[in-house]
Amino acid sequence: MEDVKVVDIKEVEKKLAEMKIKDIEISGGRELKGALKNALFIVSLAMSLFHIYVLTIRAIDPWYFRTMHVVFAGVLIFAWLPGWKKASLERIEWLDYVFMLLIIAPAVYIFWDFDDWINRVGVVPTDLDFVFSAMFVIAIFEMTRRTTGLPLAILSGLFILYGLFGNYMPGLFFHRGYSVYRLTTYLFSLEGILSLPILASAHYIFLFVLFGAFVEASGAGKFFVDFARSIAGGYRGGPAKVSIVSSALIGTASGSSVANVVVDGVFNIPLMKASGFRPSIAGAVEAMNSTGGQLVPPVMGAGAFLMAEILAVPYSVVALAAIIPAVLYYVAAYFMIDFYSAANNLKGVARKDLPVFSTLMKEQGYLLVPIVVLLFSLMILMLSPYRSAMYAIISLILVSWIKKSTRMGVVKIVKTLAQGARGSIEIAATCAAAGIIVGVLTQTGLGMKLAMIIISYSGGNLLIALIFTMMIAVILGMG
Repeated sequence: MEDVKVVDIKEVEKKLAEMKIKDIEISGGRELKGALKNALFIVSLAMSLFHIYVLTIRAIDPWYFRTMHVVFAGVLIFAWLPGWKKASLERIEWLDYVFMLLIIAPAVYIFWDFDDWINRVGVVPTDLDFVFSAMFVIAIFEMTRRTTGLPLAILSGLFILYGLFGNYMPGLFFHRGYSVYRLTTYLFSLEGILSLPILASAHYIFLFVLFGAFVEASGAGKFFVDFARSIAGGYRGGPAKVSIVSSALIGTASGSSVANVVVDGVFNIPLMKASGFRPSIAGAVEAMNSTGGQLVPPVMGAGAFLMAEILAVPYSVVALAAIIPAVLYYVAAYFMIDFYSAANNLKGVARKDLPVFSTLMKEQGYLLVPIVVLLFSLMILMLSPYRSAMYAIISLILVSWIKKSTRMGVVKIVKTLAQGARGSIEIAATCAAAGIIVGVLTQTGLGMKLAMIIISYSGGNLLIALIFTMMIAVILGMG
C-alpha cells in the first residue's frame, strides 16, 4: 500500500469552518421562530431552574418532582422533535399539541386529587384514574419513539402485553393476570414510570447533563480536544487516537455518548478521513470511543446512577469501581486502532500543526479545575452527586472569567441552562420507558422469577449465571 501523507490539519480546519455546525447541534430538531422559539426557550430555562431549585434549595414530594421532570421533557420533545418525516420544521403541528395535552393533563389531575390518588393508584382505580393514566402512558410511548426510535417503545409494549396476558403463559412466566385498569394506573406511579429510572434521571443525571452543557459552552470541550491532539495526534493513526483521549476526557464531564460525539466528533471524524481512514471506519471509531465515555468517572451513563440506587451505595463507590473497566475499554480501543493503522499505513498529524502540551496547559489548564472540584466533592467530601455537579458548574462559571475567550456572562449562562435542559430530554424519555418495564416486572413478580430462572439454569455456577445476566441485560437494553 502506498504511503499516506501526513495530515494537513489546516485544510481540515478550513473545511470545518465552512460546515454548518448548527445542523449538527440541532440533530433533527425544529428551528422555530418568533414567539414559538421564545416559548420553547422559556420552557427549557424553566426546566433547568426548577431542577436546580428542588435539588439544591428546597426539596418537594417525589410524586411532584418526578412527574414535573417527565412533563417538562415531554413538552420539549413534542415541541422540538418532529413526529414524522413530512412534519414542519418551522412550526409545531396540531398533533404535537395533542401529545402535549396528553402529558400535561394527567399531571394536573393527580396534583388536584393527590391525597386520594395515592391511596387508589394501582389498587382501586376510578374511570378517571384509568383515562388519565392511559393518556400518560401513550405520551411516554410517543416520547420514546421520537427520541430513541421504535425498538424501546416496542419492547415496553411487549411488557405491557405480558402484564395483561401473563396468566396464559407457561411455567415460571405465569402470573395471575391484571386488568387493564389496574395495570395502567400502576404504571403511572412511583413503582412504574416514575420509579428508579426516572429518579436517576431527575435527581442525578439532569445536573450532570447541565454540567456537560456548560463544559461545551465555556470552551472546555475544545480544550479537551486540543489536549488530546497535543498528546496523541502525532502518532501512527493519530487522529483516531486523538478521538480516544478526547472522548475519555469529555466522558469525565458528560455521561452522554451523543454529547460526546457532538463536542469532539465534529473535528475528529473529518480529521480521520483526511488521514486515510475510510468514512465508515472513522464514524465507527468515533462511535466506539464516545460510547466508552459513559464508563469514565466521575460523570457516567444513566446505568451507573441506577446501580448506585439499586445497590444502596454512594455513587462515588460505583464511579471508583468503574475506573478499571474504563481503562481496559480504552486500552483495547487503542490497540485495535494501532493495529488497523499499522496494517493500512496510516500516519499522524504533522507535529508543527499540533498544540504544544506545555503551552496549552499554561494557557488553558485552568479549565480542568471543574473536573477536580467534581472529583473532590464526590470522592473526598462524599457529597451527593447532584450537589457535587452543582459545585462543578459554579466553579466552571468562575474559572471561565480568567480569560475573555472562555468568559461566561449572564446571557451565555441563561442560554446554556436552556441548552442543557434540551440535552436531557432523550434520557428522560428513555428512563420513562424503562419505568414501564420496571413497573411490569414489579407488579407481575417477573423480576424475582428471572433471578430464580438464572439460578436454576446456571446450576449455581457463577460464570454461567453472569452470562445469562448479560443476555438479559442485552435484551432489556435494546433501543
